[in-house]
Amino acid sequence: MELTDSKAAPSWIVADIYEGRGNEEAIVTFTSVEENLSEVERNCFAKIIVGGKDYFYVTLTQTPTDCIIADVKKKEVSPEGGEITINVGSNKSYGIKIEADWIDLIRETETKAGMVYSDIRFMVKENKELSPRRGIITFSTGSAEESVTVYQISKDRIVLGEETIVMPAYGGTRKVELRTNIEY
Repeated sequence: MELTDSKAAPSWIVADIYEGRGNEEAIVTFTSVEENLSEVERNCFAKIIVGGKDYFYVTLTQTPTDCIIADVKKKEVSPEGGEITINVGSNKSYGIKIEADWIDLIRETETKAGMVYSDIRFMVKENKELSPRRGIITFSTGSAEESVTVYQISKDRIVLGEETIVMPAYGGTRKVELRTNIEY
């Protein structure tokens, strides 16, 4: 068996078995012997050669000391609003900061162990404004931070400054403010 990171044998991982015999069951223990102090995960591969010609790979990944990963960088929501889900992976507990009063946290559901992956559900309220809006949800642990931008378009609408206009008996002009995000 060989350990490689596509360039050389990595110094941060070792295996307890590097060869074996046929018709035997073996359990290979991989040990990380160095802490990953970088800001990114690192990977290597265990290449298991069988019969001198066939081989199989096992991918080994070591997360940084503080690691948090969201499955998306942005979410787009209809004007009516609704529920959105963001899958977040972290190797430590983390905080959630919502920078929009129109986005509410519903709940978190853990889906895997190890590096813990959770489905975080949010409710986006209806956009009753004339313009689209943008909110940011930030997940953070230690020095690691991951942000997801939520974009919500506005409904097609026309807003009148006045809906009833009384014209004077002698004639005249009245102005009405009209705001819209659609052609009329």
